[in-house]
Amino acid sequence: MGMGVAEWVVLVSITLQFIAAALAVRMITVTGRPVAWTLIAVAVTLMGIRRSMSFAASMSASPATGRPLDLNAESVALLISVCMVLGMYLMKPVFVDAIATRKRADTLQERMTDLAAVMSHSVVQFRSPCEQEEPANDLMILEANPAFTRLVGATRSEVQGSSLTAALALDRSATSALLAHLSGLCAAGGNRGAEMVLPSRGRWLATSFYLLDDGVCIGILRDMTEERARSDTLEALVKERTEELERTNEELRESNEAKSRFFAAMSHELRTPLNSIIGFSGVLLSGVPGDLNGEQQRQMRMVERSGKRLLSLVNDILDLSRIDAHAVAVEFSEVDVFAVCGEVLEYVRPEAERKGLAVHCEMGPDCQPGKLAMLDREKFEQILLNLLSNATKYTDSGAVRLTLECSDEDTVQVVVSDTGCGIEDDFIGRVFDEFERARACDRDRRLQGTGLGLAISRQLARMMGGDITVSSTPGTGSEFTLTLPARPANAIADDA
Repeated sequence: MGMGVAEWVVLVSITLQFIAAALAVRMITVTGRPVAWTLIAVAVTLMGIRRSMSFAASMSASPATGRPLDLNAESVALLISVCMVLGMYLMKPVFVDAIATRKRADTLQERMTDLAAVMSHSVVQFRSPCEQEEPANDLMILEANPAFTRLVGATRSEVQGSSLTAALALDRSATSALLAHLSGLCAAGGNRGAEMVLPSRGRWLATSFYLLDDGVCIGILRDMTEERARSDTLEALVKERTEELERTNEELRESNEAKSRFFAAMSHELRTPLNSIIGFSGVLLSGVPGDLNGEQQRQMRMVERSGKRLLSLVNDILDLSRIDAHAVAVEFSEVDVFAVCGEVLEYVRPEAERKGLAVHCEMGPDCQPGKLAMLDREKFEQILLNLLSNATKYTDSGAVRLTLECSDEDTVQVVVSDTGCGIEDDFIGRVFDEFERARACDRDRRLQGTGLGLAISRQLARMMGGDITVSSTPGTGSEFTLTLPARPANAIADDA
C-alpha cells in the first residue's frame, strides 16, 4: 500500500519527535539540570515510540480493516513537533548565556573574595632595589594602605618617603635577610619571590614581594604572630611529651634491668639450698642412713617432689631473666635432628605411660634418617622437652605424637601434637605470654606449672632464627610446630 499525504505527515512528525528527544538530552549537559530535561527526553521518546507503533500497525493493516489516518489530526501533531524542536533550539542560547553569566558571577565573587583577603593584609609600595646601588638606603615607601599604617602605628603621610626597614623597625639581621631576599628576587628576574618571615615590633610578619616593570616593588604583609605562637606552643608541647616519654622509657628499661638482676641473684641464692634439700631427701629415700617406715618414706617423697617443683620454677625464672638481659649465647653445632627427638621423647615416656598415653616419634614422608642441621643442641632439647611435657600434662587419654617434617630442605620442622582438651579460643592468643597457664580439661582446677615454659621456648626458638606456632581445637587436641633454619646465617658466619 502506497503512502499518502497523511502518512508522510506522520513520518515527519515522528522524526521531529525523536529530534526533540535528542535536543532534550543535549540540554542536560548545557543547562546542568539533569532531572527536568531527563524527564522531558523520556516523555518525548515514549511519545515517538507510541506513534511509531501506531503508524506501523496502520501501514500493515488492510484497507478493509484498517482505520484511515486523520490528516487534520496528524497535521496538528506535526505542528506540535515542529514547535517542540524550534522551542528547544531557540532556548539553547538563552540557557548558554545564563550559564555563562552565572560562571562570570562566580568568578567575580571569587576574585572579590581574594581581593578582600588581600586588602585585609598590609600592602606597601616602595621603590624597587633592583636598579639601586645602595638598596638599604633607598627602600623608600611610595604608598601604603590603611592596614599597613595601622601595623606600623603611623599616618599615611608619615610613612610616605620613609625607609621600609625603618617603618618596620627591623633590626640589623632582619634588614640583612630582607635585602638578601630582594637581591635574590632581582637576580632571578622573576616578578614574585618566595614568602619570608620578618620580626617587626614584637610581631612576626609573613611577607611576599612583587616586582613591577616601572621600578616599583609591592609587598604584602600578613601578621602571623598568633599563628606562630600556636605553632611554638605546639612544638613546645610535643618536645615536652617526647622528653617525658624518653624519661618513662628509660625508667622502664632500668626497672626491667633491675628486675632481671634481682631474679638472677635470687635464683642463684635459692638453687643452692634447693639442690641440697633434693639431694639429702634422695639419700634418705635410698636407705643409706637407715631404713624409713612407710609414713616417713611418704613424707620424704613429698619433700623431694616439692623441692623439684620449686627448683623447676627457679630455673625457669633464671632462664627468662638471662634471656631478657641478653646474657644467653647461642652455640651452633651439627645435630642429628631425629636422634635428638627420640632421646627427648624418652624423658616424658614414663609419665605418659603412667597416664596410659601412647607415645610416637615419627618422620615425615620426605625425611631421611640422619638428617643433620646446625642447631644449639641444648636449647633445641629444652624446647622439645617443654612442648612434650605440656602435651603429656594436658592429655588424659589418647596419644602424644612428635613428627619431624622435611618438606623444605632449608628448614627443620618438628610438630608436637596431642589428643588433649585443647586450648580455648579466647586464650590461644596469650598462650606464649609469660605466667599464662591454661586450665585443665575439667575446667575446675589449674595444673601445676609456672606459665613460663612456652614463653621461654618461643624466645629460644627466635634466638636460633625460628619460631613456634600453635593451632588447637577445644575438646580435640593441640598442635605446636617448631620451625628452625637448617643452616642459620649466623651459624655459617661463625663457622667461617
